[in-house]
This record gives sequence, structure tokens and C-alpha cells, in this order.
Amino acid sequence: MSVADQLSIKCKQLVESKPALADVPITIVDGKIQTPRSLSKQSFIVTLANVQGNLGEEASWKLAEAYYKGMSEKLGANRITFGNFTSSRYNPSAFTFAEIVEHIKLRDETGAIYVARYEDLRNYVVSQIG
Repeated sequence: MSVADQLSIKCKQLVESKPALADVPITIVDGKIQTPRSLSKQSFIVTLANVQGNLGEEASWKLAEAYYKGMSEKLGANRITFGNFTSSRYNPSAFTFAEIVEHIKLRDETGAIYVARYEDLRNYVVSQIG
């Protein structure tokens, strides 16, 4: 069994056991954002090490934007809050997912906070695969 097939099987197991994590963007392959669900359906020449590795700052922002945009499409204009922000400039008002996407596009401090939160989620999802 190839390494790509093993990754596909692990992703399929995650999709079945933890469906809430199935559509979290976790990597970029050939310029396309991939989730555990998409990786479970296709054989890519990608290994778990490629998925686990540091994707770089640009990819992190792109994946975070895709994640929050997807959440906006699924949940609409609901406002959410995450506690324990350490930014002295952070206004503790709640944001919609669409507002979070705008902050990520602006690459401002609030956007950076939400990218970091996304990275925590991504790391958790990847740990569940590997």
C-alpha cells in the first residue's frame, strides 16, 4: 500500500469518526485547498509529513480564510466569540464569520489572531490523522 493510500485511509477514518472535522482545510496540493474529506476521496502524491509540516505564512492565511469563509456559508450571520485574546487592541465584541474573513483579508491584528486560532484547529485535525 502506498503512502498516499495510507493517508487517504487515515483521512477516511477521520471523516467517519469525527465528521465535524471533515471539511477543515488542512493543506494545499497543486494549488488547491484540501480537507480530510477531499484527501480521503483521491490519491495524491502527498504524505502525512507534507500535511503535518509548516506550510508557511501565506498558506496559513489562505487556509484560514477558506475555513472561516466556509463557516460563514454554513452558519450565516451568527456572531461568535473566542475568549482569552491577548491583544491589547482587541475589542471583545463578537464577530460574524464574514467579518473574520474581512480581517484576514486585511491582514490586520484581529485577522492574525483568528489565523492563529485556525492553526490550533488545523494542528488538532492533523494530529487526529497521524
